[in-house]
Amino acid sequence: MKVELIEVGRVIPYARNPSRNKKAILKVAASIKEYGFRQPIAVDEELVIIAGDTRLQAAQQLGLKKVPVHVATGLTQAQVKAYRLADNRTHEDSEWDDELLAIELSELDKLMDFWLEDKITEEEYNVKRNKMAERRDKITIEIDAHNKADDSFNDRII
Repeated sequence: MKVELIEVGRVIPYARNPSRNKKAILKVAASIKEYGFRQPIAVDEELVIIAGDTRLQAAQQLGLKKVPVHVATGLTQAQVKAYRLADNRTHEDSEWDDELLAIELSELDKLMDFWLEDKITEEEYNVKRNKMAERRDKITIEIDAHNKADDSFNDRII
């Protein structure tokens, strides 16, 4: 897969993007800031976004001049439309394994402890540790809400 850096202004948002994701832009911007741009924006041959509208908006918010882009060549118009929809909807079919998630979050907490120990003051360490705990708690609350919504939906269709 070829990925190239393209000026932000050349990438064209898809005008009829049905996904409403304004709440996600801040989260994606924070992720890009923390970890770097790890997933390119997929565009068609005219540089219109197929997948990655939120990443583009996050990059704009961060003031990035260029973004990594993959030009998806050789797709039919039907494939482009289907991919756009699938990219925005496939996560809805995912579920969390709460036990494995708890293990991952616990290990992340320990790794953050190790990484932070020698590089910051104790006060800074405690602030970061509390923020990690808040993130973990928020994720747990979101998972619980998602599971309840799924249960409610499943009860209505059965």
